[in-house]
Amino acid sequence: MTSTTLHGANPSEHGGAHTTPDFGDARAEFQALLSDCGLYDLSSRAKIAVTGGDRVRWLNGMATNNVRDLAPGHGVYAFLLNAQGRIQADLYIFQRGDSLLVDTERGQREKVLRLFDHYIIADDVEIADVSEKLTALGLTGPESRRVLERAGIAAPDLPPMQFADVAWQQQMPVTLLRSGEEAPESWQLGNFGLPQSTRANFGMPCSKRDRGPRARRR
Repeated sequence: MTSTTLHGANPSEHGGAHTTPDFGDARAEFQALLSDCGLYDLSSRAKIAVTGGDRVRWLNGMATNNVRDLAPGHGVYAFLLNAQGRIQADLYIFQRGDSLLVDTERGQREKVLRLFDHYIIADDVEIADVSEKLTALGLTGPESRRVLERAGIAAPDLPPMQFADVAWQQQMPVTLLRSGEEAPESWQLGNFGLPQSTRANFGMPCSKRDRGPRARRR
């Protein structure tokens, strides 16, 4: 996914991705996060779709958090372990109903994909790198909800790590995620949580139809 470059950005590289650490005045920008709203591009993060009948059991056995009991529209933060129980990566896992979505740093993408490929043995599991199809913007700060409303998005009352489909300007469906508890008002806005039927109806990519070279099923 092509990143968004705003005027005044000072580009850099972090976690294997081109990012913008500041726009010339880091102190003022940090203050905006505390008192107003900060908007940041999350398109550089890697996103991996996990499908197949065994996907929940399979990924639950590799992650340190409870994937088995995740209800649709919920997510967890977890570490990814190898067979010896050693931490290999950290990531977020979201239950989208028809698939699981793994969200991690771009610099960990290849390692995570290799691990996933390695541990699919006799499981009905398919892996697809959908980083170029799904994206998100982040909003953090006490005025974040008001900024969303001014943009035509009514933010529902969601607990941390839960997402819902909402309408942008009462027309276009988008996904709104309430981020973790570390910031009381922190949101992600994108197309990462929409079910296949919704993405298809609006001409959005459907990961199950376009796997790419990383698809695998045994």
